[in-house]
Amino acid sequence: MPAYSEVPESNTVQVKSLWLRLLELIILYFCVGGIAFVLESSAGNRFPQGWEFYAINACLFLVLAFPGFVYRYLKRNHG
Repeated sequence: MPAYSEVPESNTVQVKSLWLRLLELIILYFCVGGIAFVLESSAGNRFPQGWEFYAINACLFLVLAFPGFVYRYLKRNHG
């Protein structure tokens, strides 16, 4: 039986670039929007939305993502 100490440990941490994090945010926005679209369509009639709906929706998505940002960059101990 191999001991746990035989597993190689890596001390290198890969840092994501800003562009990759923004791309992830945009992809997740469209994934959540797609899920919401499917749920709305399956519940009955789909209501038409204007650009205002999507602008407010994007702002709400950013606001609701803020606690994760606070935890990742402000609260977590990085040392």
